[in-house]
Amino acid sequence: MPDVFIDITIQGLDEAQSYQRSGGFWEKAFCLSAIPPGEWIEIFDQSWDDVDFFPKRHARIEQNRLIFVCLEEEAIGYQMDELTGTIGRTNITYRQQYPA
Repeated sequence: MPDVFIDITIQGLDEAQSYQRSGGFWEKAFCLSAIPPGEWIEIFDQSWDDVDFFPKRHARIEQNRLIFVCLEEEAIGYQMDELTGTIGRTNITYRQQYPA
């Protein structure tokens, strides 16, 4: 674990790694500011599971990317607001559980 944890943030859409799946669904790949530690990913997964709204889409972390399965128009707006909020809460929880 690094000496100083720097908050993980979404840096932007990686269009080269994003693609359309079946129907209107996409896998949107968003670059993260760093490769998160495994413990951070576990906290993110639990935090996203705890978010309760409809329709909530699948999101996962792969290396330094947030992969979000969504309709094209959901890659902005409240779905992304919820993901950004979850990342912020994950940073806070990670800092509390794994202080430097």
